[in-house]
Amino acid sequence: WVLGPDAAVALVSHDRRFLDRVITDVAEIDEFSHRVTVFGGGWQAFLDERAAARRQAWERYEEYEEQRRELADRSQRQREWAQQGRAKVRRSGEPDKYIRAFKINQTEQLAGRAARTQRAAERLEEVESPREQWELRLSIPTVGRSGDVVSTANGAVVERGGFRLGPVDLDVQFGDRVAVVGPNGSGKSTLIGMLLGRIAPVRGRVGLGARVLVGEIEQARAQLVGAETLLDAVMAATGFDTADARTLLAKFGLGAEHVLRAAATLSPGERTRASLALLQANGANLLVLDEPTNHLDLEAIEQLEQALATFEGTLLLVTHDRVLLDGVHITRTIEVDAGTVTEQL
Repeated sequence: WVLGPDAAVALVSHDRRFLDRVITDVAEIDEFSHRVTVFGGGWQAFLDERAAARRQAWERYEEYEEQRRELADRSQRQREWAQQGRAKVRRSGEPDKYIRAFKINQTEQLAGRAARTQRAAERLEEVESPREQWELRLSIPTVGRSGDVVSTANGAVVERGGFRLGPVDLDVQFGDRVAVVGPNGSGKSTLIGMLLGRIAPVRGRVGLGARVLVGEIEQARAQLVGAETLLDAVMAATGFDTADARTLLAKFGLGAEHVLRAAATLSPGERTRASLALLQANGANLLVLDEPTNHLDLEAIEQLEQALATFEGTLLLVTHDRVLLDGVHITRTIEVDAGTVTEQL
């Protein structure tokens, strides 16, 4: 539809596959200066050009810094030589006034060169150090090993209002990396809730296996909705002291302006990052993520993708992000459509 109209289209999206298919230009807003830079040529061209622009910015800054340091060092050396020359003249007791005048003139010339070098340094066009964007550095530790069977459903049926899910027959084994896909409203979140034991079936049976430690963004978000400060909520959820809790949150881009605010006042993106911080601190052997890329910027999504790719436990992932699905080594795909659950073979 976006490619169809003979008209200009402006869109905001974090869906990398979608962007790669439909855009011709990117207008990027710098998070520090809030200036807009326009890149032409599509999504991949934007990535390449932005990377090249960042390299060139660092090269310009490093060249400026090298010139500035060289001139500053030269000016310092010239001043020191001039001072040493004056001291030698004073100590020499040279009786010949012409020789003494010649030596004094030499030191003054050195002092003059030092001043000219200093002015040259001051005339350099200043190049500011490129400011690095915050990067999510996420690793999710696997805490122990669950039993071979992580979650099981046998003939399980859930009924919620007029919606019916099932019957579901499904076994999730330790180490499975399961993608749950399907249209919005098809029952994906209901299936997850049932497999975790939060939603009781009206028929059939469900159960979690032995030694299953669940890590879940929605579960973590539920710990961040009260009137207590973000710092207090994280300390309560992790057992960390103040310093360690602040350090953890800082790694997720949550600094002094966030930690003393009521957790309930966080934006959706801030709450998502705080939830990821709790996952990193507490670990899991069953990781359950329902649309985890909502409210994350593109750089954070890429870092999350890398963390999921190296997670050694069991993964249940609900997402519409096709690039994320390609990057996290899915081993099974469960499709949910209008309450019917089937496994793609």
